[in-house]
Amino acid sequence: MHEHKENHYAAIDMVGDLRKGNLSETRSIKNVDLHRRNLQKPFTNRLSGLMKDVSIQNTDIPSIIRDELTTLKHQLNAGSKENSK
Repeated sequence: MHEHKENHYAAIDMVGDLRKGNLSETRSIKNVDLHRRNLQKPFTNRLSGLMKDVSIQNTDIPSIIRDELTTLKHQLNAGSKENSK
């Protein structure tokens, strides 16, 4: 967890926790059921949409989102390689 003031939930921690919860299958070799996919699609679409939102371009949000999308990409690629064995 990143250092931050007591009783504050850092944005980078929140987004990471959301990814870990919503996309937990990326860390295992499990198929994703329909209900989980229906939760995951809006989450990833929202992350993608935030990258295009000009109103937040001068904040830390695009960097946080970019980092999360990069992490997710690496997890998906690793999972894909495991499934193809």
